[in-house]
Amino acid sequence: MEASPTQVWAVLVEATAWPHWYGNARAVTITGHARLVLGAQFRWRTFRLPVRSTVTAFEPERHLAWDGHSLGSSGYHRWILQAQPDGGTRVITEEVQKGVAVSMVAPVMRRALLRAHHHWITELGHQATARTPTLRPPDMLPPDDSATGTVP
Repeated sequence: MEASPTQVWAVLVEATAWPHWYGNARAVTITGHARLVLGAQFRWRTFRLPVRSTVTAFEPERHLAWDGHSLGSSGYHRWILQAQPDGGTRVITEEVQKGVAVSMVAPVMRRALLRAHHHWITELGHQATARTPTLRPPDMLPPDDSATGTVP
């Protein structure tokens, strides 16, 4: 996408704003934080299901991941941002799910998930491109190495 990793990251970590531009995210609340950060817990609704998530990987402008739990199922979602020579960003998103409920609806859910992720990436690009490129806000810069990395 045309937006820089800085622009994409700024939109991606503002999870409470997702419902304004991504229709498959609703009622996003982050416990104790304004944005997603390493270890942040957040609740949201996606595919009409309530999900409890925790951010498990957080490398500003490069990598964001969380786990999710809902109705006896669990999942893992990650975003990888790769800076491109033209100043844009290659965005890769991956998701895996497991559980009894997931296995029962897998054929239908797979197609729906692919469509939803395509829409999410497309709208992420539109939102990020609409932003004026800026330096990272101070609260996005890690104070030390403990603010980036992964949570086991």
